[in-house]
Amino acid sequence: MNGLPDSATIKSPTNKSSIERPVLITGSHRSGTTWVGKIINTAENTRLFWEPFSPYNLSLYLNLKNKPWFYAVTNKQSEDFKYRMHHLIHNEFYNNHTNWLSFLLKYKFSPRKIRLLYRLSKQPKRYIPILKDPIALFSSEWLSEHLHTKNIVIIRHPAGFISSLIKNNWHFDFQNFYSQPQLMANQLLQFKPEIEHHLHGQHQLIDQGILLWNIIHDYIFHLKQNNPDWYFFTLKDFAIRPFVEFEAIFRYLEMPVTNKVLEMIENTTSSANQAERGENVNMVYRDSKGIVDIWKNRLTESEQQKIHDQCIWQHFYKPDDWR
Repeated sequence: MNGLPDSATIKSPTNKSSIERPVLITGSHRSGTTWVGKIINTAENTRLFWEPFSPYNLSLYLNLKNKPWFYAVTNKQSEDFKYRMHHLIHNEFYNNHTNWLSFLLKYKFSPRKIRLLYRLSKQPKRYIPILKDPIALFSSEWLSEHLHTKNIVIIRHPAGFISSLIKNNWHFDFQNFYSQPQLMANQLLQFKPEIEHHLHGQHQLIDQGILLWNIIHDYIFHLKQNNPDWYFFTLKDFAIRPFVEFEAIFRYLEMPVTNKVLEMIENTTSSANQAERGENVNMVYRDSKGIVDIWKNRLTESEQQKIHDQCIWQHFYKPDDWR
């Protein structure tokens, strides 16, 4: 066996009193979830789980293989997924193993998984799980209902999002959506013709980005209408007023703003940092104000106009946000 033990080999979590209500940080990718996650993880007694819904980490964290990007938990899979997520955030299956050597030999963990388990075992026993995961967006309501997560959703300007995809040459395979019948029949039904069109032939990154931004943010708009108790904000809000906005989000989470948190905010937003990141796509030490309009330098005027005309930005932005 290579991976987490399955439901037949682990008892149900029993130490639930040691776990505070989890926090989900989601939204579109390239929207600042890494930055916000690291700031919140600076608070005391928090434990960061890095994108457990990505296909790579579904295998690492939950022993689930061959799942698509933006996986949406279905009714049929709900109980099994709930079981696995509980074991992830409670860490019951390895926190209670005192004989590490026999445990690791029994389940034949990969070196990468051994490092993960060791790191998690050294963190506080009483903690707030922080799920930093834009890939979990289409399961965010499921997570709220079944894991009682406090959900934070980040919105990014379409030109900023698409310019980041182009800069990093990040193509997207829309088969990831099309392979999920329940998702296609419900949340993405209106986008079915466009998704089917993008399944065939080659398409420019800007066109992929426009469709992907529309799909993601149409769903975020649905979430905002139906979940008034969630916390929604744009990356621009936090980039321009980081201290004010982070203090507001810590109040929402009922977590104290410590000196360590304030120092992290200062270090990751200072004008002394560069606005453009280098090759490290997860770099968080940047000039936060400088990233707001960075798309104006990345995109040509015709590209900006095309994004303006084809994206459904009116739900979240005003005309002045394009100037």
